[in-house]
Amino acid sequence: MPCGIWGMLAVPLFDIHTVTGTGGDLYGPGIPIGKSILAQLMGIVLIPVWTGTFSLLIFYLLGKGNLLRVEEGIEKMGFDAAEFSPKFAYKSANPESWGMMGNAGDTAPVADSKNI
Repeated sequence: MPCGIWGMLAVPLFDIHTVTGTGGDLYGPGIPIGKSILAQLMGIVLIPVWTGTFSLLIFYLLGKGNLLRVEEGIEKMGFDAAEFSPKFAYKSANPESWGMMGNAGDTAPVADSKNI
């Protein structure tokens, strides 16, 4: 978030016409840098309010519809086990048995597509 705030403030501060003093403004002729900065400050306040309000609404509706959690059986089993089949993805939990520690040509084991 701090980087976004800096990005919003940097727009009027580094307007090429302001830096060079040649006149003109980022938002068009006749709009001074003070109004440009004020517009950016309003954005810094209003964007999180807008985003937070609608996020709260969406998460509230998803929560009421019980759509924020997986089924209890999958939760107890573990989402990785239920969704990604780690018994085939990780044939060995010991990296030393993969052969990558010594020879440059060795690679980690790959799951056999017939068993998936």
